[in-house]
Amino acid sequence: MVAHILVSVLWSIGAAAGDPLSNAVLTKVAGPVLTSAQFLIPAAVAISGIHKMMEHRESGGSFLVDMVTKGGGAILVLQLVKSISGMG
Repeated sequence: MVAHILVSVLWSIGAAAGDPLSNAVLTKVAGPVLTSAQFLIPAAVAISGIHKMMEHRESGGSFLVDMVTKGGGAILVLQLVKSISGMG
């Protein structure tokens, strides 16, 4: 995930320079990757939390805290990267 963030920021710097290739990569590759990560990361956190609950290693409260902190934090970081790169 960190590599995707760094690559998208680097692409956005190139896109700010007006390079047509960088703009195409930014809109056709980095945008969809970051958008799909916004859905897949919280889903993975939820599946992991449900698995821990089924094994009785985690309570419902800690599952909720994990969803808010890990899943919500990932969405916020991805939105920050998208706004810095000018994708929306």
